[in-house]
Formats: sequence, C-alpha cells, structure tokens
Amino acid sequence: MDMWLRMAWHDPRLAHQLDRPILINDENMLKKIWRPAPFFRNAKESEYHRITTLNFWLYVFPNGEIFFETQ
Repeated sequence: MDMWLRMAWHDPRLAHQLDRPILINDENMLKKIWRPAPFFRNAKESEYHRITTLNFWLYVFPNGEIFFETQ
C-alpha cells in the first residue's frame, strides 16, 4: 500500500517577509528544519519511498506555518 503523509505545524523561527510561501525541495535544506516525528503504533513493517531522491515538498508560509508532504 502506498501512502502520502501530510503534516502542518507552526514554527515562528521560519516566519519571513515575502508575500508568498517558500518551496523547499532540497534534501540538504530539509535536514536543517525541525519536523514532527509521527509513528504508526500497530505497524508491522514499513518502508520509506525513495527512487533517486527523497520524494517531498515543504512550504514555509510568511507567518511561519509549515506544510510538509511526502510519499
């Protein structure tokens, strides 16, 4: 089964003055941003989807809201 994971949270440290969200899709930059660590309590086995690069999008909105999506 494939699944998309979508998470949203607020990080005031990443608030900015631009008039649009900033798209981050660089794996090195992603490593520098704090993210929640969800888990699936009854999972027997799981695998993170990765073809040649990490498959994700992270948007940082001007007010510090973060939207993260990954497969």
